[in-house]
Amino acid sequence: LLLVGVSLFAVLLALGFFISIGLGAYKRTLFTIIECKITLIIKDTAGSDAEFRKSLKLKANHTGLSQFDHRNLSADGSFSDFKVNGIPVQPKKDAGDFIVEVRFPPLKRGAILSTDLSLRIRDSFPSTTEAATYLVAHPTEKLVVEIHLPDGRPAQEVRVYRRRGGETDTNVTPEPKLAASNTRIAWEASNLKDLGAEYIVEWV
Repeated sequence: LLLVGVSLFAVLLALGFFISIGLGAYKRTLFTIIECKITLIIKDTAGSDAEFRKSLKLKANHTGLSQFDHRNLSADGSFSDFKVNGIPVQPKKDAGDFIVEVRFPPLKRGAILSTDLSLRIRDSFPSTTEAATYLVAHPTEKLVVEIHLPDGRPAQEVRVYRRRGGETDTNVTPEPKLAASNTRIAWEASNLKDLGAEYIVEWV
């Protein structure tokens, strides 16, 4: 089980592993996510080695903001090699979860900031059925999710569903796409404003 995000959230899927991907700051309304690109690369068929990257383009909704936090990073396996904008950083721990702080000069309202978080994940993708979950913690104008699978472990099928407050909606559009002999999963969504909702990309 891997959780990545803010006040996140989460449940273990009965059929296997799930990764939650979200965004964090002091309050949900401080930033708008203009674009979030999530890239997950599973390198081996055992699912023991993976790379994760979250590239953000943020808009400050208030003057004076000088920090953005990636919160609730946790895993059944382990994390290492945390980097912000390519520079190694030391995460903090909070009740067993990691927090990665991104600091910058105070922003004016409406200012745009781009930042990247990357890390390595060990021993977290062993199951046949896996999933990546994005929590809408800030209004998100565009979300791009890319999952790269090893050649020896292609996906047979993929679906997206939405979960909030214990209710599940399977009528989510657009549908995810499989490419590269079913070793690449791609899904995009726009104008996600339903704060607290989880969008789950699941593959078998």
